[in-house]
Amino acid sequence: MLVVASHWDVRERKKEEDRLVRLEPYANELTELLLDPKRGLYVPAYSDGLLLNPRTVSEVTDAVEEAFREAQSARASLLLGFLGHGFHRKGADFLFPISSTPATPGPETAFDLPGEVGRMTKRYGGVPELALVVDGCFSGHALLAAVEGWIRTAMQAGRTVEVLTSSNDRVSYDLQFSRILNRLVRHGDIRLEPFLETKEVHLTLQTLLQGQIPQAVSFNGGTSSRRVPSKSWIARNVAHDRKLSVLAGSPDQRVLVAALRHFQPPVELGRIARLVRLNRLVAVVGAMGTGKTTIATALARPELLPEDEADTAATVCAVVRLSDAGWTSGTAVGQLARQLGRYLPGFDAARRAYEARVPEARRALLPSTVAEVAGPLGLMEAREPVRVVLDGLDQVKTPFLLA
Repeated sequence: MLVVASHWDVRERKKEEDRLVRLEPYANELTELLLDPKRGLYVPAYSDGLLLNPRTVSEVTDAVEEAFREAQSARASLLLGFLGHGFHRKGADFLFPISSTPATPGPETAFDLPGEVGRMTKRYGGVPELALVVDGCFSGHALLAAVEGWIRTAMQAGRTVEVLTSSNDRVSYDLQFSRILNRLVRHGDIRLEPFLETKEVHLTLQTLLQGQIPQAVSFNGGTSSRRVPSKSWIARNVAHDRKLSVLAGSPDQRVLVAALRHFQPPVELGRIARLVRLNRLVAVVGAMGTGKTTIATALARPELLPEDEADTAATVCAVVRLSDAGWTSGTAVGQLARQLGRYLPGFDAARRAYEARVPEARRALLPSTVAEVAGPLGLMEAREPVRVVLDGLDQVKTPFLLA
């Protein structure tokens, strides 16, 4: 994979609103996520995978060509990402300006993205799958050029091609496309399939972007070398990764995840998320069948929360469904301890320290809530607050037995 990100210096100096203040952080984050074995599973096809603020068009051309060459040599999928500005004049090609591009770009001073990528697609026919992601104004014109030009060649060669752009024939605003894409790749989305395919990513971004309409096109030639035949994907959906997602790792995963696959967040969810963030204890009450479990477990998924709460919501480190039998037998407490060990950094070390400090014979006399949970928690260093979801408290008839 290769990510190319660039300012357009002359444009940004002239208009304050055109400054891409977050370009470097977003480009670095996207590169990091795509190289993460748990998410993108890519390897750099050029240098460390990121070309930042190139000064010449030839520098971009050489980097993209090297990426194609490396992918062909490995018979591997190639993802190209472009973050920055876009330029399109009626009747002309879409151009990707770089830092040194003058106020009026041309193919000699800005990267002819659809033209050069098309040329390399034809030249490097051994690249089985290509995904092209573009965040820039008027980037839909790059997609149109691909459809009218080099995708036809890919169709004849039987390859897989995916193009995803931040807008249609209008402007894109402040790299919001990259911000939301990064968040999707970082956290995943429990409503989507285990792999983030271009089509699903496009539909998800379309509901979240403001003032711009993303575009996507794909053709599958049936030669996919990836684990999911006939489907091209940008990254793994970590919402389904047991090591990273508390819902995916829950013993009740099948029930909890299924309830969220078509979840439409109610207005109350934002208020509940704020209450959970600001208070140590929040009770969600209501008649049976009103959706208490679904609302409570939705708190564990940032993509289901309102945007003003998604980045500040308290992290949920355990989701346990209670029953009277599970509580009295200690099963529920064991589940809670195991989830904290997996999803709360530092808990395992605190548990070992607690077991070394408190003899086993003494621990056996303590309630399991103390021996397995409260004791280790008491030895942990201070950190930002986290939350635990306990579902079905009304199902426990004898809570005092283990309190």
